[in-house]
Amino acid sequence: QLSFNHFKGEIPKELANLPDLRYLYLQQNRLVGRIPPELGNLPYLRQ
Repeated sequence: QLSFNHFKGEIPKELANLPDLRYLYLQQNRLVGRIPPELGNLPYLRQ
């Protein structure tokens, strides 16, 4: 969970290097840009 950290910038595409990632909570940050398409290749990502 990466919520409430006030991260700024784009969502890092390197998160796609976590093949067992199931949930990704990013609310309450200052992220901009698009969701990296690489995250769509994560087989277990649900939310």
